[in-house]
Amino acid sequence: MTEKKKGEEFIVGETSGRYISDEEVISIIEKRLPELIEKRPSLKDRIREMFRDVFADKEDIAQILNELRLQRENSDRRFEEILNELRESREAANRKFEASDKKFEEMRIDSNKRFEAITRELQQYREDTDKRFEAFMKEFQQYREDTDKRFEAITKELQQYREDTNRRFEESDRRFEAFMKEFQQYREDTDKRFEAIEKRLEEQGEIIKEHSRCIIELQKAVMELQRAVSGLQYAVGELQQTTSELKRSYKGLERAVSAIGRRWGVMAEDAFRRTFIEIVEKKLDIKEIRKWRVYDEEGIVYGKPCWVDADIAIKNRKHILIEIKSSPSQGDISAFYRVGSLYEKKEGVKPHLSMLAVFIEKKDKRFARKLGIEIFSSEEKPKGKGKKV
Repeated sequence: MTEKKKGEEFIVGETSGRYISDEEVISIIEKRLPELIEKRPSLKDRIREMFRDVFADKEDIAQILNELRLQRENSDRRFEEILNELRESREAANRKFEASDKKFEEMRIDSNKRFEAITRELQQYREDTDKRFEAFMKEFQQYREDTDKRFEAITKELQQYREDTNRRFEESDRRFEAFMKEFQQYREDTDKRFEAIEKRLEEQGEIIKEHSRCIIELQKAVMELQRAVSGLQYAVGELQQTTSELKRSYKGLERAVSAIGRRWGVMAEDAFRRTFIEIVEKKLDIKEIRKWRVYDEEGIVYGKPCWVDADIAIKNRKHILIEIKSSPSQGDISAFYRVGSLYEKKEGVKPHLSMLAVFIEKKDKRFARKLGIEIFSSEEKPKGKGKKV
């Protein structure tokens, strides 16, 4: 049997010589292939071998699915990182915009106040001008009324003159001419005053133009200020970054100094305690300064049950409680006062409280004296001695 490909159909060289379509080939395979495999089982391996390069087996499919799953997990993780970065960037941008809006609002409020002040000043100037013009009009109206009255009086006087005598007519004419000259002079004076008023109005117009120019320059200055504020915001950002770095450096230095201070304070207290005990035993003829240790079951000293220690010296039946601190605070002083109360309750004797300090603040010293605690420090001088303790 010979086969030839023509388009999507095959020709089978048999006695008939007809073409077989793809559908007929598929139908023959579906019907005949299972029967042939059943008769010749070796065909199954040959067919699998033939289609190995075309179809993937289960292991290949599983490997592909595993790679797809890993790729999807990596994509999800990367997408989540990108979302977090975008979210942080958006929050930082929102904070910067809020700060810019706040500064712009303050600048806008300040500008509005200044414009309102200028507007009020112009309004006041206009009101003053209106008042002065109204006063001038009232004065002019009053003058016109006075002039009318004077004309009426003159008319009456002329009529009287005319009725009384013709001989005084010429005199009246002369007086009238004199009046006309006076009136002409007054009119000229009035014209001059109007010209002066017009000139002042022109000057006021120039002042208003100057104010307008100042407002335009003020607007330009505001724009320059806005640009300066933008530059300042950038400088503030750099300063904040530098400040953060300095804070981190300072915190590290502070921890180191605190550690050194605590270590030095403990060492100084122990050395000072041993030296002071030796001096007190020799100078005050106290044979022994011993430790007094008791369990505070009621929590009188520290607010909870615990062991409490103190140095106690007894001379001539006087009980002296001694506390040594490098730099006592009000909390240390209050605790020592409560130790004295505990001692009185346990031993039945009210002790004298003495605290020795390498250094103590004046306010803390005053607080101790109010509680009846005697303070000895590097600034105190013993009675009868000229040397510092």
